[in-house]
Amino acid sequence: MFYTDTRLRASGNETGQELAAAEEETQKPPSSPSFLLGLALGIVVGVGLALAALAVVALAGDGDQASPLAVAPTPTPPGAATPTPDARPRATASVNVRTGPSNDAAVLGVLGGGQAVDIVGRDTTSAWLAVRFPPGSSSTGWVPAGILEGLGDVSRLAIVQATPVPLVFRPPAGAGGAGAATPGAPQGPTPTPVPLPDLVVLSASLRGDGRVSVLVGNTGGRMEQGFFFIQFIDRRGQSELVTVTQSVGQGGAVSVVSDTFRPRPGEPVRVTVNPFGDMREASTANNTLETTLAAATPPPS
Repeated sequence: MFYTDTRLRASGNETGQELAAAEEETQKPPSSPSFLLGLALGIVVGVGLALAALAVVALAGDGDQASPLAVAPTPTPPGAATPTPDARPRATASVNVRTGPSNDAAVLGVLGGGQAVDIVGRDTTSAWLAVRFPPGSSSTGWVPAGILEGLGDVSRLAIVQATPVPLVFRPPAGAGGAGAATPGAPQGPTPTPVPLPDLVVLSASLRGDGRVSVLVGNTGGRMEQGFFFIQFIDRRGQSELVTVTQSVGQGGAVSVVSDTFRPRPGEPVRVTVNPFGDMREASTANNTLETTLAAATPPPS
């Protein structure tokens, strides 16, 4: 028994010494290279996971926000609409505009090639179309349908009747002249402070080549419009519409010669300035001159 107790005490002492040595070892700072490498790797992995988590949170929070690269559409400024091209029918070549749907009708004027027109209607055969002439006016002329392009379905147009040009011949005015003021008649007030022009056909004569020469004067105010029309017509229905591309100054006059209008000597003719009333005048009662033109006297030999 004494020997056994001695061994137990010796074993107990050794166990206590080992535990004390182990505790002392745990209190010492680690200095092994493998431990330091593992510690560094753990720190790197931990930081990477933290950054990834932050990125996921940031993306989830910005899901409802617009991307910074999105470009807002540029608004269209007011009034910058794309102009609409003129889709009206156009003449493929120059053509005479007539008073009715027939080549025998009197000529009102010429529609230039490429010029756009406003269609009013058609005749019963759809071979002739009624158009606004002069362009922009309320008057009507007739042209063959085949001379226009861009018409569409002509049969859908309304059928209209030709309005004949009235041929009313009155005796030449007396000394007072057509449109002279009646003595004692009340004079109306001037509609505007600026006097309006007043075009008058002062004279007409027959030239040696058969054409008619007229003198048009302005007895009113300054003429703002830079053009006007003159219509020639005789008893046989021959007519011509001439466009004068110049103004007549206040108190001035211009000479105009017909192009194709050649009346017979001794027959009455009528010359009208501003026949459609497109230009505002002080008076339209003196716009027409009706007279009989004598043959031109040949110059002395």
